[in-house]
Amino acid sequence: MSFGKRKGWSDCIRGNSARNLLAAQDYALTIGRGLNTAVDINWSRTTARDDTHGALLRAWRKAAGRFLRERGAGGLTCTWVRERPTGVTPRPNTHINCHIPDHLFDAFVKNAHSFFPAGCAACDADAIFITPVGTSGTYYERRREYYLKGVHPRARLPIKRKRNAQGRVLRKRCGFSEDIGPTARERTEATSRAVVASIPF
Repeated sequence: MSFGKRKGWSDCIRGNSARNLLAAQDYALTIGRGLNTAVDINWSRTTARDDTHGALLRAWRKAAGRFLRERGAGGLTCTWVRERPTGVTPRPNTHINCHIPDHLFDAFVKNAHSFFPAGCAACDADAIFITPVGTSGTYYERRREYYLKGVHPRARLPIKRKRNAQGRVLRKRCGFSEDIGPTARERTEATSRAVVASIPF
């Protein structure tokens, strides 16, 4: 699919954005909301076939967050990346790392397909793949780096993952929930500095 002359697309994740994703995931651990669950959405296996502008992902995240809040889990803490690798068959997809309390995991998996907005439905069970990854260990680290495979090859990152193009994406390519974003992290750092400054020596 060609986006023509329209602006606002990218062919890779920039280094600064990638570092923010890593920082957000690490920060999630410090606030007790480690991103212990991996969610992969294959848009080509839905009736929408593609999430060209990212609107379907926004709607899915919003519905997932509402589901968790209603059950006392505080919304959806997550980082995410959109990809559109091209080949014989385009495979638009989204990778999400998120925090799901253990006692809600089964219910979350059971309801995940219902988070799709009106007009978008799964064509088969493989439209969404959800798996627990824990908050430490080899599997967790591999997942933490997995969706950074689309980062620009020259970006300086503390990861070993091989990087290559993951297709042209229109509008926002990656992001994170507000509770683990730069503002939240800066607020925590400022509070820590204030506490240290108030300690008498």
